[in-house]
Amino acid sequence: MKKLAIVSLMTLALLIPACGGKKEVKRPSPEAILIKKAFNVAEKIKNAYLRKDRYALKQYCTKEGYLTLISSMKDFDSAAISFQLRWADIKKDKIILYIYWRGTWRLRGKMYEDSGLGAFAFRGDPPRLSDILRANPFSNPL
Repeated sequence: MKKLAIVSLMTLALLIPACGGKKEVKRPSPEAILIKKAFNVAEKIKNAYLRKDRYALKQYCTKEGYLTLISSMKDFDSAAISFQLRWADIKKDKIILYIYWRGTWRLRGKMYEDSGLGAFAFRGDPPRLSDILRANPFSNPL
């Protein structure tokens, strides 16, 4: 029994230092950083849309993106939208984020729900919305 306890203590004494130590810190790639920046901009656009703040929307969009966004917006009394990033593509100077969204809108006492997989195109660094290619969450309530 004493031998088993001694062997267990020795094994434990050898394992504890082996588990410690500094781990190598992995730095995110430049593409990952750019995708994160673009998603943060998408969140800011969503928040500005919910506040109906057109000035803030203009700051986060190119001229074409702003026109696309404003022309698709419909009136609502209140809304709530959630975003989840599903996929990202980077092609030369364009970032396309595929964002799953789910939202509810209230208009004149009626509630509307919808969801979809939107494709948001961004350009530049810092990224600015240049187009919404599919399933625009800002065109609701239908």
